[in-house]
Amino acid sequence: DTPITVEDNKLTINGQEIIATPTASDAQYTYAFGNWTIDNVEVTTDSKIQTDLTIIANFTRDTNEYRVTIETDGTGYGIVNTSSVTVEYGTAITVQDNVLIIGDTTVTATPATNTAQYTYAFNSWSIGNTTVTGDLTITANFTRDTNEYRVTIQSNNTSYGTVNTSSVTVEYGTAITVQDNVLIIGDTTVTATPKTDTAQYDYSFLNW
Repeated sequence: DTPITVEDNKLTINGQEIIATPTASDAQYTYAFGNWTIDNVEVTTDSKIQTDLTIIANFTRDTNEYRVTIETDGTGYGIVNTSSVTVEYGTAITVQDNVLIIGDTTVTATPATNTAQYTYAFNSWSIGNTTVTGDLTITANFTRDTNEYRVTIQSNNTSYGTVNTSSVTVEYGTAITVQDNVLIIGDTTVTATPKTDTAQYDYSFLNW
């Protein structure tokens, strides 16, 4: 009836100490001591040795989990629907255009709503690894382009005069200035020229 003393991972039998030491944890796994058992029954301080027996040190191994942070590039040109997800080591990360798939989680990057001035679009994901091996941050990158518009220039009556440019395409916000019969649209100068006077009529530029 030799008594057994149990203190966590230390087993003492007849004054002899036996230490159960789990394998050192790594990036993928955390190892820990679980308990001592005899024939699948947990050993306690009340246990006694009365015959030949086998005492088993039981260990556990848990796959480590890591936090994946998903953020935007800070431009304000778009958003993501999920800011973070916690997954196990080894979880795959895949990209399908503006959709990021991390394990069972789908993250969508959505550009801002287009306006008269700007068109917004998703550009890319900044991602270092395609497998989770530690905490990491993934960034959704967006673009913003200034819209362009067509300005058509025409004469109210081509019999009375002409303009030297029929149209110009410029960005939203381009200034338009008038200097008599000259129209300046960004870097383009448009001149309105009246028809040459005849014996019957005098032609002149009136306004824009």
